[in-house]
Amino acid sequence: MKEETNEMFTNLDNIGVKINNTPFYKRKLFIIILLLIIVAILAVVIILILTHKDSNSNNDSTNNETIFNYSIKAEYSVDQGNKTIELIGSFYQDKITELIIDGEKKEPCTSYNFTSAGIHTIYFTINLEGITKLEKMFYQNNNLLSIHFSPLFNTENITEMNNIIYRGDKLESVNMSKINIQHLLYFRNAFDFYSCKSLKNADLSNIYAKNLEDFSGIFAYSKNLTFVNLSNFEAPNLWQMIHTFHGCDSLISVDLTNFKTPSLRTIQEAFAQCTSLTSMDLSNLITDNLTTMIQTFYQCYSLKTVNINFISAPKLRNLHNCFYECNSLTSINLSNLKVNVTDYSQLFGYCYNLSYVDISSFYFYELSDKSITLFSHLPPYGEIYIKEKLYYKIKNQIPEGWNKYLINNKDLD
Repeated sequence: MKEETNEMFTNLDNIGVKINNTPFYKRKLFIIILLLIIVAILAVVIILILTHKDSNSNNDSTNNETIFNYSIKAEYSVDQGNKTIELIGSFYQDKITELIIDGEKKEPCTSYNFTSAGIHTIYFTINLEGITKLEKMFYQNNNLLSIHFSPLFNTENITEMNNIIYRGDKLESVNMSKINIQHLLYFRNAFDFYSCKSLKNADLSNIYAKNLEDFSGIFAYSKNLTFVNLSNFEAPNLWQMIHTFHGCDSLISVDLTNFKTPSLRTIQEAFAQCTSLTSMDLSNLITDNLTTMIQTFYQCYSLKTVNINFISAPKLRNLHNCFYECNSLTSINLSNLKVNVTDYSQLFGYCYNLSYVDISSFYFYELSDKSITLFSHLPPYGEIYIKEKLYYKIKNQIPEGWNKYLINNKDLD
């Protein structure tokens, strides 16, 4: 055993001697070769990773290109298999140039038999060349779940549009951003979302509606609607917004950033009974021609803040019931809103928590000796800035605990 052990150590010593006796340049060359092999392996790994990413990127761009190249993307909800549903109005059978259903190209058709239940995605390419009238594309389509009009849905030459979308029980989402509706006069004639019980959001941003005049009643009583994007919406001839969002119980926000409607005259009951609306910013509106804000925020029980302080509204006359029963409203500052009001009855009626009011720049015309009900049921303590002439007409409506700052008529002329 001792001899075997000695022999083993002798062999190890010999190996060590061989290594030590290896010339230095050979050891250095070996290390360099080893490093080059490691670098080469790393390079191959990196190339494989980048190739995989490029492949995914190409797939993504292909998918994006696919979406972009189609006029309309829609989703349909089918409750059972082997069921034929209408995809689009039968008039468009010969107008569909390409149709993809759940990723597979199909023969153009207006109705299709779905073999399985669930949500199905459809892409339409529609040729509108030579067409001047569109109607009933998705008229009362109760399987339509969402719809997205791409910029390629070019309605530039369409002079008449009727019931392109008309309600729909299951419709949840609408995207019409950048759609060309320059010939449309009355929005609801073509796109009617009135009482769409499932509609949750709508994107109408970046729309240029050259001839649009009326924007009334479009989303009224859509009980589940929570958000509408109207940013960069331009309609130089739009003059009327009546009941636009009336009764939208779930509405939380409407984006009116850069909402260009210089001819706007009335927003009567536009947000009336939007009971979930907590804040509203109207400061971006162009209101040089605005005359009427009757019941604009009528019974908006959750409304806490309103920004209309920077509106220029020299023609505004009627504010009847504008903030009636806005129970959560605690302060209102309209000090920069110089208006000549003729009807302001119950402007702040039943605003139980309103404790700060600045209407010092208001000019109230036709002040008579008859009773004027501007406030009712105010809290016991608060602060008000008001023209002296008006104050003496309504002083019985302001609790004794309020601080009153009376402005002479000449102070703000």
